[in-house]
Amino acid sequence: MTRYFLISFFAFVGISKVYVFYVEKRMENLKTMVARQKKEIGLLKIEWTYLNQNARLQAMARKYLPSWQPIEAKQLKSLPELDKRFVDEVMKQESIAEIENSKDN
Repeated sequence: MTRYFLISFFAFVGISKVYVFYVEKRMENLKTMVARQKKEIGLLKIEWTYLNQNARLQAMARKYLPSWQPIEAKQLKSLPELDKRFVDEVMKQESIAEIENSKDN
């Protein structure tokens, strides 16, 4: 009886040790992946910062969009100033879309 108990106990200990080794190896791989991802995120942040430099974007806009001008304040309108026909057209399109969605359901 004691012999079977010891055999099963050592088998359990051996299996447990293999499982712990597997879990530790998996955790090590995950830590490596996380470190690699953090490094990539850092590089992407640096690249994004470079790509969004205001002076660089302005130079590219002047080069590739020479006819475009900055928005002037007089081009902006408030909601009450918008043409009523435009507002009516948007409302009509939204109501048509709602009707079509209700038919689909």
